[in-house]
Amino acid sequence: MKQKKEKIIILGLILIMIIAVVGVSYAAFSYTDTGTQVNSITTGAITMTYTKVIIS
Repeated sequence: MKQKKEKIIILGLILIMIIAVVGVSYAAFSYTDTGTQVNSITTGAITMTYTKVIIS
């Protein structure tokens, strides 16, 4: 009984971690802004910097 409870807890924690990683990744890649400025996204220890140029 105790092993079954531990497996459920571990599975739940793994699922929460996967959801968190997918959520942060989606937020970082769906970020949009207009102009030709340097954009920087920081999520904890990860920083993404890019320049976005819009040609009309």
